[in-house]
Amino acid sequence: MKKDADNRKLIFFGRLAAVIILILVGFWAPMVGKFSGIFLYFQKSMSYFGTPIACVFLLGVLWRRANGVGALTAMATVTPLMFLAEWYFKGGVAFQYIA
Repeated sequence: MKKDADNRKLIFFGRLAAVIILILVGFWAPMVGKFSGIFLYFQKSMSYFGTPIACVFLLGVLWRRANGVGALTAMATVTPLMFLAEWYFKGGVAFQYIA
């Protein structure tokens, strides 16, 4: 983000980001229908992001040399690996809790 950006530019890019996210969510919404309920969908989707967030948090607390670049790299690497593990093990892995 530019330090010298004026308010008009900040508002414009904020609105642009909101529109892009709404469009992506609109295309993703039919995926909810593939689950037996909204709670199961929410729980499953949070399992993809909860594990990487917990890893980044624990490493950030316990390892002095952890930095922002490493955290972003871990999130960008582990999240796709969660999808790959689900596909490979056909139906979930042990660290994905589903009630």
